[in-house]
Amino acid sequence: MAKIKVGIIGGSGMDDPRLMKNKKEKKVKTP
Repeated sequence: MAKIKVGIIGGSGMDDPRLMKNKKEKKVKTP
């Protein structure tokens, strides 16, 4: 199975830690 990357934006309600396994947080700079 192919691996995919998914980005979740805080405040979307999708940042519930029970929804995903092996999640990682990464800070990015935006303009």
